Amino acid sequence: CCYLNFIIDLPIEVKRLLSETCMVILYECIEFILGRKTDEVQVYFEHDKPRNLENYKNVFEAPIIFSFNQTGMRIPKNICLIENPSANKIIYNHAIDQCGKLIKQLGSTTTSYTYMMQKIILSNPSKQISEEFIASELFISKRTLARKLKNEGTSYKIVLDDMLSKQAIEYLKETDLSITAIATILNYHDSANFRRAFKRWFKITPREYRRTISNNKSTN
Repeated sequence: CCYLNFIIDLPIEVKRLLSETCMVILYECIEFILGRKTDEVQVYFEHDKPRNLENYKNVFEAPIIFSFNQTGMRIPKNICLIENPSANKIIYNHAIDQCGKLIKQLGSTTTSYTYMMQKIILSNPSKQISEEFIASELFISKRTLARKLKNEGTSYKIVLDDMLSKQAIEYLKETDLSITAIATILNYHDSANFRRAFKRWFKITPREYRRTISNNKSTN
């Protein structure tokens, strides 16, 4: 594990303000790198548990300990080892290019919620797209989003699966990125989960699909 502790000699009121600010910034940096919220880290504060925890819960989707002997964050090793897709320029540029192509293929100016959700997904490569994120981007509640999509005969899960499967096919066909790299771009935390999802979509593994493409090219 990695431990990051906030050590500074200040009056408790000032220290609390600064320590909370630093923990929020650190947590949001981790969220940005991972492309998702994380409950794997552990946040601890020296100050006592406040009466209202709502503000903390709105920021941290992780265990919080109060009245601890110091302020800091515990980050498990598996988090530290997760590859940051945007740190690799080649992979990140591939993601931008492929998403740009898919946006053009949508070829619609419709204001349907399905279309708007598709554009949001493709405009945020390497980011985990939650239902809450889509709703916030559209300035509606999660419940309203679900109702709007249902009226269009679809759902958040169906639209997300459709876009992920299309992106997966594009990466396998148009790039020589490894299966692991593609899994990372699509925000699967390990390639095994990506392989399972791909097989659910297409009844074959990513490797088998790529082999089929290669064989077809050789035949032609």
